[in-house]
Amino acid sequence: MATLGANYGEIFGRNSLKKFFASSISPDITNNKWEGEIKGGKGDRVNILTYGNVAWEEYTGADITFSDIPEVEGQMILNKQRSNAFRILDWDKFKSYAVDAESTESTTTADLLKQEVDAYNLAFYADTAAGNVVGTDYTTGTVTVTATTGAVVGNGTTFTSAMVGCGFKAATHTNWYRVKTYTNATSIVIEDDKDDEASAYTGVAVAGSTAFTIQGYAKVQVAYNTIDGYILKLKEALDQKGSDGSTCPRSGRFIVVPSKIESIMLQSSQLTPYTPSVAEDVVMKGIIGQYRGFKVFRSEEVTGSNSVGYRVLAGHPMAITHAFVQINSTVVKDLEKNFGKGYKQLVAYGSKVLDQRRKYLATGWFYV
Repeated sequence: MATLGANYGEIFGRNSLKKFFASSISPDITNNKWEGEIKGGKGDRVNILTYGNVAWEEYTGADITFSDIPEVEGQMILNKQRSNAFRILDWDKFKSYAVDAESTESTTTADLLKQEVDAYNLAFYADTAAGNVVGTDYTTGTVTVTATTGAVVGNGTTFTSAMVGCGFKAATHTNWYRVKTYTNATSIVIEDDKDDEASAYTGVAVAGSTAFTIQGYAKVQVAYNTIDGYILKLKEALDQKGSDGSTCPRSGRFIVVPSKIESIMLQSSQLTPYTPSVAEDVVMKGIIGQYRGFKVFRSEEVTGSNSVGYRVLAGHPMAITHAFVQINSTVVKDLEKNFGKGYKQLVAYGSKVLDQRRKYLATGWFYV
C-alpha cells in the first residue's frame, strides 16, 4: 500500500501527541526510567533497574568497607497497542488541520488517547502495597495462622471473597501480607505482598485468639468535614517505613480524584488552589491545587464510580514506570477497498510497578 505526504502524517501525529502529553496526567504520575529498545511495539520488553539501600555506619577511622549496592532488575512488557485510522475526504482540508497545532481534529485525537492511557495507569491502584489502602477495615473475630502455608482459620469471622487482594495483618505480625484465596467465612490463605516472585508466606505462625485487620475490604463514605482525615491516612501510609527501612519521598507526591471528590476537597480549608495564571497546564491537566503535601489532579478516569466507590490513587511518580512510543503516523495514498487517501497512527505503551516500589502508592476507596 503506497504512502503519500509522509510529512503531513508525521506533523498531524506530532501535533496530536503534543496535545496528548500537554493534557494527560500520566507523565506527572509515572516515571520513564526504563532501559532497552522498543522495536515492534506490543509485546516488546524493557528493563527497570532499581537499587536497594546501603546503611550508614559509624566511622571509627579504620579502613572503610565498601558494600555492594543491591540491584533489582524487573521487566516491563508493552501490553497495550492502539491504532487511529480514518479516511481523508478532503486532502486540502487535511493538510490545513495537520499543520494547525490547535485544530479540533488533533485535539480530539489527543483527548481520546489521554482518556485511555490515563485510565490504564490509574488502574495500577491494584498494585498498592498491602497496608496502604484507606477504606472500611474488617476486624471481627480472631485468627490462627499456619507458618509456610499462610492458612488462616477464623473464629467468629465472616470472611468474604471481596477480601481477596486486601492487606492482612495479625496483631503479632510486623509486616502486612495479602489475602491470596478465599474458601469460606472462616478460612482464607494469605501470602507475601509480592507480584514479581512466586507466591509464598514467609511470616511467622500466629496463635489462636489473635486480633487482626483486613484493610480496606470495602468503600468508605467521605464528606466535606471528614475528607481531611482520610487524606491524612493516605499521607500516613506513605510516610511509614517499608520493610527495607525506606520511605516514600515527601516531595513530588500526587493524588488523583474524580470531580465528586474534588467538590468536597474544594470545601476544605486545607486545599491551596492553583489558578490558571500559575501555569498553563493547570486547566489542561485538571490540576486543582496542593493538599497536605499532595499535588491534586482531577480526572474522570479514576477507576470506579460513586455507586461502587472510587479508587483514589495517591503516591509518588517513582512507583509506576511507564513506556510510551509512537510506532507509525503516516498518510496512505490509495485505500485498497475505497477511493481516496487515509491516515493511520499506531502507538504502544505499558507500565509496571516493581515490588520494591509498591510502598510508594496509597489508595483510598471513597464514595460520597
